[in-house]
Amino acid sequence: MKLAQGADPAAAPQSQTPIWDSIDEITSEMSPDEFALMNSDENYKASLQALMEYVGALQLQIIRPHVEQSPEGKKLLEQHLINIKFLRKAATENVNKKLADFEDYTQNYAHMSWEEYLKTKGGKKK
Repeated sequence: MKLAQGADPAAAPQSQTPIWDSIDEITSEMSPDEFALMNSDENYKASLQALMEYVGALQLQIIRPHVEQSPEGKKLLEQHLINIKFLRKAATENVNKKLADFEDYTQNYAHMSWEEYLKTKGGKKK
């Protein structure tokens, strides 16, 4: 960008995202083959993944109140909460049953294999 004669360079508007601007400049100048090669690099994938996770967390932090305050968002969140509570209860029951089965096995059926124990209980492999 060329400044007008007599303009103060320090007064020129500065980007609020100079690192993003540098990334955009470099990637926009890449050929499709160069971009594909970069996308196949494991270090690039890892850094992009970490960045995207961070951006996603920030987006969620910003958007959460807006979603919960809208009627549709609140309805969807409430349904999601119901689903989570149901799934947690089911998971807890499942884990507790497996623990009870294992305790029964170790206390009363340790002389047989786990598979044999499951057959005697009419169960399947877990």
